[in-house]
Amino acid sequence: MHRMMSALILLVSFLSVSSFSAEIVSLAPNTGEPGTKVTLKGGPFSPESRIEFGGEALSPRLLSESRVTFLVPEVPAGDYRITVRDGQESNDSVFFFRVTDPAPWVHEVSPSDIDICSLDGERRITIEGRNFHTEAQVLLDDAAIQPQQITAEQIVVQLPELEGGRHLLQVVNPDGSRTLPQALRVNSIPEIHSASSGEDHVNSYQVILTGKNFQYDSHLRVNGKRVEKAAQQRPGADALEYVDCTTLIYTRYPVSRELRRISLQVVNPGGEQSPVFHATMP
Repeated sequence: MHRMMSALILLVSFLSVSSFSAEIVSLAPNTGEPGTKVTLKGGPFSPESRIEFGGEALSPRLLSESRVTFLVPEVPAGDYRITVRDGQESNDSVFFFRVTDPAPWVHEVSPSDIDICSLDGERRITIEGRNFHTEAQVLLDDAAIQPQQITAEQIVVQLPELEGGRHLLQVVNPDGSRTLPQALRVNSIPEIHSASSGEDHVNSYQVILTGKNFQYDSHLRVNGKRVEKAAQQRPGADALEYVDCTTLIYTRYPVSRELRRISLQVVNPGGEQSPVFHATMP
């Protein structure tokens, strides 16, 4: 009888010491920012199992006998030891999770479409998002441009003059984390908004064309016929003069002064064409 009691006491003592046998065999992921979902595999885990994240107790979001899922708490960047505890007992598995600063994220770039012919104020871009560091860089086609204003949720930059086409913007924090590339379109398609009378000479007169995105080497099509700059035309032939990206002067030598409907179209060096503009003139 005495021997049976001794064996029973020894068994109870062994069970009490060995009651917590859960261990962590894997941790995924092992790096992330606050709010990252992390899964521990191992076990056996019980309903009383709790996660200790650098000494801070966390309640699991999902719990099974072999798996525990939790969210990384709001803590500063650094390395944190992960353990599992049941009551006063904890496992001896040693796993660490590296908390990184939250990655920057862009919600909107405004405006995301600008004209190649634009004033300085029209090239002022606002980037809305979150987790922007005060020393973040803005990359435009992989080249850094200096922000004018920056907060955790907004960056304002002044764009340089750009070629027409698609460009890419990114925000990069000092730790190297960066946003996904954001598209910025520079529109180089010309448009004619109006055609008005200019100087009138004996055998010719001027037509003032106003619009946008005209370029120095643009040419004009009049009823489908190409009209070049004056320096490239023979004397007495229709000619085009570039004033600025919003104004062209078309010198026309009409056969007669009878009014007729003509079509006008500006074509840029890259082949971009304006919609056909119709006007009534001699």
